[in-house]
Parts: sequence; structure tokens; C-alpha cells
Amino acid sequence: MAIQLANYEINIRSFHPEKDFGWSGLWFEGDNRGFSLKPSGVAPITSRIWHKLTLSTKKTIITTRTKSDPSKAPWGDTKKTYDDYLAPKDSAHLKYKKLLNGNQQYKITG
Repeated sequence: MAIQLANYEINIRSFHPEKDFGWSGLWFEGDNRGFSLKPSGVAPITSRIWHKLTLSTKKTIITTRTKSDPSKAPWGDTKKTYDDYLAPKDSAHLKYKKLLNGNQQYKITG
């Protein structure tokens, strides 16, 4: 029987757990939530910036997605999505090495 190599999904999120940042944060909205094991980019989970990395050990590739959920300033009622040159950037690099004992070693940097 052949061994099936796995796909791994890694979610990294930056968020503010309170409802807002308070007077010293100019009353900007927070995310008003705690930690979650749910995937990034799926409602109702919001983040300042989120990263999703998918590692395919079968194909030895990594795919990345980085995004900022819409947010609004306290003096406006419209949420803004940061696209184009204001969009957060991602960068992830995969190093793969087959060890002498037959095991595989992966290193993700970025």
C-alpha cells in the first residue's frame, strides 16, 4: 500500500480582541473576538491581516494568500477594502530536503 502524503493548511491572523482601540487608538474598531481554529477568510472571522499557507507534501509546493478584512474609520460609516498598492503583501519560501534515512524535511520562511 502506498503512503499518502498530506496537505497542511496554516492560518496566521493579526487581530485586536476588543470592540475598539479606545480613545488613545482614536476609537478605531477592533475585531471584538477571541482566538479561533476556523480557517482565515471565512465569515464571521475577521482580522487586521491574515495569511493562509497551504503546503502540499506530495507536490512539494506551498501556496500563499494574504489579505486584510474590510475596516472603517470612526468618522465614517463605510468599510474599506485595501486592494492594489495598499493590499498587504505575502512572501513565503519552501525549502525541501530528503534526508539520508528517507524522511523529508520542510522549512517555510517568509
